[in-house]
Amino acid sequence: MTTTHYDPEHARPELPPPGHYDAAATSWTWERSKAGEVYLALLLAFEHGGRSYTARGALFFGENPDKLGRTPWEKSLDALHAMGLSGDDLDVIGENVGPIGEGTVDIELEHEVYQDRETGEDRTALKARWINPPRKARTLTARNAPDAGTLGGFFAQMKAKSRALSARAQASGTRPAAQPQQAQQPRQSAPAQRAANANARPMAQPQPQHQQRAQQPAQRQAPPRMPPSGSQDFGADDEIPF
Repeated sequence: MTTTHYDPEHARPELPPPGHYDAAATSWTWERSKAGEVYLALLLAFEHGGRSYTARGALFFGENPDKLGRTPWEKSLDALHAMGLSGDDLDVIGENVGPIGEGTVDIELEHEVYQDRETGEDRTALKARWINPPRKARTLTARNAPDAGTLGGFFAQMKAKSRALSARAQASGTRPAAQPQQAQQPRQSAPAQRAANANARPMAQPQPQHQQRAQQPAQRQAPPRMPPSGSQDFGADDEIPF
């Protein structure tokens, strides 16, 4: 199999993109490279977008240190501990045998393009370029932290600015001023309340007009004077008979 460098133009869209994923070993076996180096070949399962995928990977146990001074066998042993290995006895690991399928590791996934021997076509495989223990949460450390006195002065300055801004807003009417709470009168006990009610003078209640009219005595009007029954109307005194 001939491998080539990853070409984004030939990337398969249905495959997960390169990056970091949490993965667990599902199958493993000891292998030997062309140079005679023994290594552990792995199949690592991970998920992306609700689908499961499998990537090939390997742990090597060489002696050449990296830039930080760590050798491949040290880093591979750390990964095996994350997978579930206790101690440093590698003889408990066999072909699909051993406790290394219990834990998870962090893999850096890449797309490996190779040429099919039968068809000559380019194909893409998922490969775990790096296998490491799960990444720890990153924490932020100040490079030039202010001392306690500087922080105290800064906090006081910010508080004074905030209060000045609030005062200007209240003066301009953009923010209503806080209304002072009125002091509540103490509640009187029941006997004291009844005594106060007894000493209070009742207020005069206005009476309805029809009641006022009823209180006034009705004035009788004299009946009109009528001539006596059977009388005659005479025009002058000399016409009255005697």
